[in-house]
Amino acid sequence: MAEGERKLEFVASSEKDLKKLPFEVQQVFAQSLELAKIGEKHIDAKPMKGFKGASVLEVVEDHMGDTYRAMYTVRFEKAVYVLHVFKKKSKSGIKTPKQDIELVERRLKAAEEHYKQKYLESSGNIFEDLGFPDAQEALAKSKLAIAIYLIIKTRKLTQKQAADIMGTDQPHVSDIIRGKLSGFTIDRLLKFLLALGLDIEIKIKEHKTNQEPPRIYVFEEPMAV
Repeated sequence: MAEGERKLEFVASSEKDLKKLPFEVQQVFAQSLELAKIGEKHIDAKPMKGFKGASVLEVVEDHMGDTYRAMYTVRFEKAVYVLHVFKKKSKSGIKTPKQDIELVERRLKAAEEHYKQKYLESSGNIFEDLGFPDAQEALAKSKLAIAIYLIIKTRKLTQKQAADIMGTDQPHVSDIIRGKLSGFTIDRLLKFLLALGLDIEIKIKEHKTNQEPPRIYVFEEPMAV
């Protein structure tokens, strides 16, 4: 986990519920949580109504005719809490069902209590927590996609303008921003960063501990406006 990055916590069954979702939906929600950990907000994240301020966020993703929702809070300084993840059962309307709002309220209180005490940590890699077979690669791709997103945001580029610079099309830029990364290799994401004018350094070093396997790390320097 990078310095200054918040820890990720799952309340009640939220992690198990997230793992049950389709792979593409998991990717989008995981990307939103990776952004939240570094103080950024997913392009589709919206504040939930009924909660003060914008500390409880919701991401809605449509997939194969179904709608999925993930609620999480960025209220706490040192941790992001996943409160509720579910498939919307109603076929009409966009309003969050009352019972789900009440569940989020209960879990937010549980998160507040948990935060006050000594709480359990995630591995620092949400893809590993979700049981992805290629968790390190997935996290590396997520970090690279976030770097692309941040440079697009910093330069105030439209997705079409970014696509022209990157030598791809707007739907691919949209997929990268939203965390739909199945169709992208690490090499391709690196080439997009080069096209955007970023330098890339690759550092290989000896692994110094036997307590955990070697890992892939992606570090970004602050980007100038």
